[in-house]
Amino acid sequence: MTRRDWIASLLVSGATRLGDERDQCHCDIALPEPIWVQHLITFYCPCDICCGTWHDGELVTPARGITSRGHAPIEGCTVAVDPTVWPYGSLIDIERFGVRLASDCGQKVQGLHLDVFVDSHKKAIQLGRRHLKARKFNG
Repeated sequence: MTRRDWIASLLVSGATRLGDERDQCHCDIALPEPIWVQHLITFYCPCDICCGTWHDGELVTPARGITSRGHAPIEGCTVAVDPTVWPYGSLIDIERFGVRLASDCGQKVQGLHLDVFVDSHKKAIQLGRRHLKARKFNG
């Protein structure tokens, strides 16, 4: 099973975080809908401009092409988060972009800021910065 298939299976199963198991309770209590909260949404790619380490305009460390969790990022799946706001493994529903997996972080990603992975720098620039709503995905 590929990583993309695995993430898709999580979405279909209704998991809200990696490691969560579905509640086996079959009662009539309805859980409240997750609240949509405004976030700054930016976009990044695996290039040195987006992921390298820079100091005084000089590239210090080139991009490695892996997330902070040690996996290759996947367009349509990976989002960088502030792990104090969104724990790693959270499934996040982003307005107009759908569900993404919190599996990366970035030095400038703090608070209510989500950085969505895309495959090309051109696409990251075209998508720019947006203020959109996001919520915990409940399937």
